[in-house]
Parts: sequence; structure tokens; C-alpha cells
Amino acid sequence: MPINAKVRNRVDLSLIPIQNVERIEVVKGPQSTLYGSDAIAGVIHIITKTPKKTEWAVSSRGGTTGQQRHNFSYALASGKWSGLFSYERRTSDGVDLHPGDPAIDFPDFRKQNYFGKIRYSFAPGHSLTYRGEFFTNRSEIFLWNEARKVKTSWFFWDRRSGHEVTYERIGSDGRTFRLFGYISPFYHSFTEVRPPRPPARSDIRDRYVRLEAQYDYPLSDEHLLTLGADWIKDKYTSDRISPRTQDIEMNEFYLQGQWKIHRMWETVYGVRFTEHSRFGSEWTPRIGVVNYWTDRFRTKVLVGKGFRAPEITELFQDFLIPTGPTTAIRILGNPDLLPETSRNAQLTLEFGPYKRSFFRLNGFLNRVNDLILFVPRDDPSTPNVEEWRYENIQAGR
Repeated sequence: MPINAKVRNRVDLSLIPIQNVERIEVVKGPQSTLYGSDAIAGVIHIITKTPKKTEWAVSSRGGTTGQQRHNFSYALASGKWSGLFSYERRTSDGVDLHPGDPAIDFPDFRKQNYFGKIRYSFAPGHSLTYRGEFFTNRSEIFLWNEARKVKTSWFFWDRRSGHEVTYERIGSDGRTFRLFGYISPFYHSFTEVRPPRPPARSDIRDRYVRLEAQYDYPLSDEHLLTLGADWIKDKYTSDRISPRTQDIEMNEFYLQGQWKIHRMWETVYGVRFTEHSRFGSEWTPRIGVVNYWTDRFRTKVLVGKGFRAPEITELFQDFLIPTGPTTAIRILGNPDLLPETSRNAQLTLEFGPYKRSFFRLNGFLNRVNDLILFVPRDDPSTPNVEEWRYENIQAGR
């Protein structure tokens, strides 16, 4: 499930219950060829468990300031069916590390997360998998004005769900076909209560849809070719962007190969073509070579290119956050932003395995052009209003 389907430029890893994780793989360098345009500097691949037997687990723990965490999970494996279901609830009353400060340091929250995964192997080599999640979060931040004896509160409500369906066919000849569909609606509500003013409310609605097809074709025992295509659409509606509704659409095609040319040489190569509805087309190639000098000494060289288009919020965000009776912070998008591009080089030396040890030396360089950062403006347009805006920085490492 692609958790880079994000809103407000953040990813919430708490949406993945830790009891459902089998392993985590970290891949460095631009991986746009296989994983899409957001993989500009690397990929964290979180693989969820596939149950082998029926079992269940319950855990509960608590602490001071109302901190509680309760988990329940149930795994099922029976014939052609397997499933994994979990529920998690987390609560906190908030933490105030500086009692003399009118603002609380860590706000209270009430989070609930439901997760489910069902797999049906209806024929040899054929399977259908559904993954679903539902997440809610409620939290409050408040500011006490001692001079005016007024409490200002900000209430947040998040609701997000994700639904993924995957069909997979694995042939006896090594050919594999996957068809993948994913939809993730998101709702965020923000309410400000500042007496004696009436409550002020704003909403965010986002819908992310993705379709992908991938085909693995072994050209020989030593050469595997992967072909694929993606279609992505993200629609965002909020009174915090201008105009109120914006959308982005992308069409992508990719190719990647793994080829053991010789017993001492192996190469990985690939390229992805991205057609973006706002930023045109972009090619992101990648090539790597592995040399097996001896049974215990290997070198890896990788060079590649990455591409990331600005998010809708980075382009069109525009809203005020009051900080006092006459002061505020204004958050601004920038419709003139350019996409980030990166160039990467990596050199790895590996020694081993020895009886009880394995050594690896890794050199890594990632240069990002037109890096997008959130920075304060030197010339705000309104008195007493501090303005922050997304800007391209010439280069970053």
C-alpha cells in the first residue's frame, strides 16, 4: 500500500500497525524507475505479514498523562484463504513540559486504526488480495491568554481510509503479472474557538487513486525484464488553497532489467517515463554494476536520476494561523515552483561473509536541484503577519 499517497506534505507511519510488519527494507538512491516519481532519494519498503497459521494476540499498556495503547490482532490461514486483521487505539491527555508557558508542548490525541488483509488463492499461481485500513485522529491544542483570561482552542479531526486490490499470476516459467488498484480518501477538519468570536472551521478533502500493471518476463535464466505502467490522480478540495479545488494526474511507463552478464559481472538497468498534467514529461534512468572479484569481495557502482513534482499544497496553499489579537502567520504555496530533480552516485565495497563477521563500506552522493523548502519571506505583504512560503533552492545534498 503506497503510503506516499500523502496530504499536507507528511507521511504518518502510525497508519501501519507494527504487529502486522514482517520486515522493513531500505533502498538508498533514486528509485523512481521502479517505485515512481516520489522516490527521489530512496525507498522504505514495509512488507506486511502473510499468515502461515491461525493465531491471535492482545496487548495493552499505559502511562502517565493518560497515555494508553491497546492492540488486538488476528491471523487466519485456512486452505486457499489467509487473512490478517488488527485494531489499535492510542490516547494521550497531552504533555506540558513548561507550565509557565501558555501553550501546551504535546497536545492530547485519540487515535484509532483498523487494518485488514485478505488473500484468496483461487487457482495454482493465481491469487487475489485485498488490503484495507481505516484511521481516525482527534486532538486539541490550546493557548491561555492570562491578561485577557481567554482560552483559545484548536480542534483537529482526521479520517483516512485506504483500499487496495491486487491480482497476481505467477507462471511456472517465471513470468509474473500483477494488476494493482488503490484508492485513499482523506478528510481533515480544523476548528478554532476564540471567544468572543464565533467558531471558525475549515475542511480538507483529498482523494488519491492509483492503477498499476507490472509484468516480469525472464529473457533467460540470467536475465529478468520488468515492464510496467502507472496511472495516478490526486484531487484536493479545501478553503486553504486557492482556487479551492485542484487536481494532478500522472501517466508513467517503466522498464527495469537484472542481467548477470558473466559469473563476475551483474547489472541492473532501468528507465521511467513520467507525463505530468502540470509539469510535462520527464525521463529518470538508472544503472548499476556489481563485480564479484572473489567469493568474499564485491564492489557495487550505481548512478541514477530522480524526479519529484510539487504537491498540490506546496503549489496553492494560502491560509492564516492567528497567533495573537493582531498578529498571525500566513502559509503560502508557490504556483511557480519547479519539480525537484536529483542525480545520485553510490559506491559500495563488501567483504565477507566470514565466520562471524561481514563488512561493508558505502559511499553515497545525492545532489538535488531545485530543492523545495518551506522558508520565511523577507518582505511580507501584510503588517504584523509573518509569511512562510515554499521556494526552490538551487541545490541540496
